[in-house]
Amino acid sequence: MIATAIENYSLLEETEASLWLALSRSQNALRPPYAPMMQVTPLSVFVQNQWLLPTSWFPAGSHPKAKLNFLGRADLSNGRTRRLDQGSFLIQQLKEITYSLLHIIHIFSDARKPSTVSNTFKLVRKLVNAAAEVGCRSLSEITPANVQSIIELAGVGRARIQQATWLDNLVELSRRGYITDGVQNYDFEVDIVIPNVDVSRPKGKQPLNDNERALLLTKLLLVTDHQDEFLCWTEDCLATPTANFYAREWLSKIFPKAADPHYPYPDVLIHVYQAATGLLIGDSLGPRTSELLSIEEGFVHRHGPNSFVSLDHFTLDSVTTKSIEKVGGLRRRLRIPELIYKAAVGLEEMHSLLGQRTTRLFSGVAEELEYSTNRWNWVLQRFCGVADLPFRVTQYTGRKTLISNVARTVTGGLSAAQVVMDHADRGTTAGYGLSNPFVREEIYAECLDAFRNGTRTLLEMTAAAGGPGLGGKGGARLEASVASLAGDDGVVVPEAIETYVEELLQQDVLPIPVARGVLCMKQATAKGECGSVVPDIGGCKPTCPAQVQQQNRRDLMRWEFEMARLGSLEEQSELQRAFWLNEIESQLAAWPDMRPDFEEILTTVPALKGIR
Repeated sequence: MIATAIENYSLLEETEASLWLALSRSQNALRPPYAPMMQVTPLSVFVQNQWLLPTSWFPAGSHPKAKLNFLGRADLSNGRTRRLDQGSFLIQQLKEITYSLLHIIHIFSDARKPSTVSNTFKLVRKLVNAAAEVGCRSLSEITPANVQSIIELAGVGRARIQQATWLDNLVELSRRGYITDGVQNYDFEVDIVIPNVDVSRPKGKQPLNDNERALLLTKLLLVTDHQDEFLCWTEDCLATPTANFYAREWLSKIFPKAADPHYPYPDVLIHVYQAATGLLIGDSLGPRTSELLSIEEGFVHRHGPNSFVSLDHFTLDSVTTKSIEKVGGLRRRLRIPELIYKAAVGLEEMHSLLGQRTTRLFSGVAEELEYSTNRWNWVLQRFCGVADLPFRVTQYTGRKTLISNVARTVTGGLSAAQVVMDHADRGTTAGYGLSNPFVREEIYAECLDAFRNGTRTLLEMTAAAGGPGLGGKGGARLEASVASLAGDDGVVVPEAIETYVEELLQQDVLPIPVARGVLCMKQATAKGECGSVVPDIGGCKPTCPAQVQQQNRRDLMRWEFEMARLGSLEEQSELQRAFWLNEIESQLAAWPDMRPDFEEILTTVPALKGIR
């Protein structure tokens, strides 16, 4: 019956998630009890213990998230692994919650993309398993007496905040009737202890330094230099298993670690070549993992003497702008070095040897789907082991290294990127980086280095740091802050300024030029007196607490006073003199110590008498 219901359903797997969910919500019941044969996804009905979502709804490499397994294991913080009992009431309630995740999106503020649904499903499944661990047979048995134990079993650290938030969501779902015998509206109190974490330490994999990158490229070039042999040995091993012994002997001459008996053949040949090609593409183009795994046949081609990447054969996770797509639909191509073109052609040949059952090139022997993200990371780890690298890499390693090299123009990184990407001049490299859809946004983020330098220069202009001084309410605040950094001898050392610069950056306080000698220093998401998040030159006022004025603005006011004394206002109309007076008076908010000079001008300059 289940198979018949799925076959008779009118919507196909390729239907977009938003369209299918919109139609499903209009056709199905909104509250339990739900019919066992009710269609809950294009591929599953309610009674099944594993709901399947179309893999086409997910980015490349994320297809394992297409399975929502109600009997999946949950690793609890007490070291135990639990699964819900088949046919239990808790499974029935978990299905009702999951149906709400898929179909009743208006209850929650966050978006319900398929990947988000999968991640949230695992979080809620662990919460339900934790309830079962403390003896609950229904979610209604969660009480203030056992809720602390349930949250502690379901997660550790900051994950407990998510669990507690979803407990509140379950209370709301139950109140609205979306869960049968759901969580009661008790006054829950949960104590969550968050461990102190050093937020100053960089997160995730960092760009390779020069020595590490040189070693990695040396290993990658060993693979590309023997590209034809890799393909030949792979073909022989797939055709004749007895060739595995000789292939191991050959590969161990290039990578001695390949002689270890725990490496199976021809798998290690396939993985080493795929990993080398993927890392070279990452080093040259910087795609995300999902974008790399979405590569299809025909993604490289020639045009005259040059080699290019066609973006039509990638699933991009970024917005295509004018820098990539010209008016009229002519898509711009990204030029690549000959080395990358050769390796990519070999990747397509390797794919044809593996029994190409998918158009995506990063896949295994006779597999219908591309590698998952976790499996691809495992392939990269195997390459690092075979190549005997003293460090481990992920796909983001090459991406971050490329971003770092292109963006750091001041430190000479652009010269390194110019050589890596085989560009004739630095202008080409800079233009490539800012038009490359894989890394464009991240390059902008790297430009924080320029803001860091600008902030440091501004702080060094304060009187406390030995500079000429700053004006404006924002400048006064900086003056006071820098003065507080002085030691017992009254000297502000550069190290203290560096620390304060980092504090400002962490608070998203950056010096944004508004006019010559005028800067806005507010938090990036805050509004100033101009009424805009983006500093507005037309509405910027000296009375704004975020405005900073440099010394040349004070010098300009002195010049105006001197010109007024010399009679420059006598030839102006009364309206023009009134405007000048208002402008100068407004500037006194930035430089209040100049008010005596202003009052003196009012009494001594005949052209200003009677205007105020």
